[in-house]
Amino acid sequence: MFEFETKNLVKTQNGEFIALQKGLNRAFLFGDGIFETMVFHNGNILYADQHQSRQQEGLKALGISNEFVTPIKQIEAYIQTKIKPDKDLTLRIRWNVYRGGQGKYTPETDHPEEILTLQRFSPAISQKPKSYLCKEIKLFPTPWSRCKTLNALSYVMANRERVQRKMDEVILLDGDGYLSEAGSSNLFWQKGNTLYTPDLRHNAIKGVARSVILKYAPSLNFKVKVGSYKPEVLAKADRLFTTNVTGISYIGQLGDIVYETGESEELKSLFPFYFKPKPRP
Repeated sequence: MFEFETKNLVKTQNGEFIALQKGLNRAFLFGDGIFETMVFHNGNILYADQHQSRQQEGLKALGISNEFVTPIKQIEAYIQTKIKPDKDLTLRIRWNVYRGGQGKYTPETDHPEEILTLQRFSPAISQKPKSYLCKEIKLFPTPWSRCKTLNALSYVMANRERVQRKMDEVILLDGDGYLSEAGSSNLFWQKGNTLYTPDLRHNAIKGVARSVILKYAPSLNFKVKVGSYKPEVLAKADRLFTTNVTGISYIGQLGDIVYETGESEELKSLFPFYFKPKPRP
């Protein structure tokens, strides 16, 4: 019987299909994995413990073995010794961990495979003038809703819509109409000295920057409230802002509502990459 070997072909710029040098993986085929976006600054991965904890939670939710996943401190040491970035250079790290093997919908194994992407870091845009509430795309509950999975189609489509509408930020709701998060960030708003953010049961991702603010904001003289909120509450907020590992972005306007956009120096202090290293003697 004639044997046919599986071929993976990719279309080139001149319209021809050529063979891939390496087989496709489950990250590409099914989004079957998770990722962490991290900041390497002054020789260290910032908030490494929080990233490791969220990664472990994601691997458990997807049933991917964590036995052979590289410890985050080992990645940190690898960058320090092998990549040797300049002391003044801050890096953005994307760490993909996905299920190994091929298979179709049914996995052949739960063994992990990993990919690291390192690039020059750019902090979050400090101000986003215009935002809107997304009506078409909702975030629905799954056992892995709070995890950063490789299947991010809801966020891709929401941000595509945002660009088409010429907006700077999109705010997403859950299926019951409660505030969830922004297009690539967690959502906060401020009234007086109180910070508010949606509970994760409304299907937002468990952001590391969100966790850092919830942990340290009380020591910066903020009160913090986590709960279930409908969009109407944003009409009474002083500030509206988003957070992710790259920092904080302040939203200037949501519909007809205008917000303060001055940066909070207290919150800014939680993200040391905002501050330039001291000059060498």
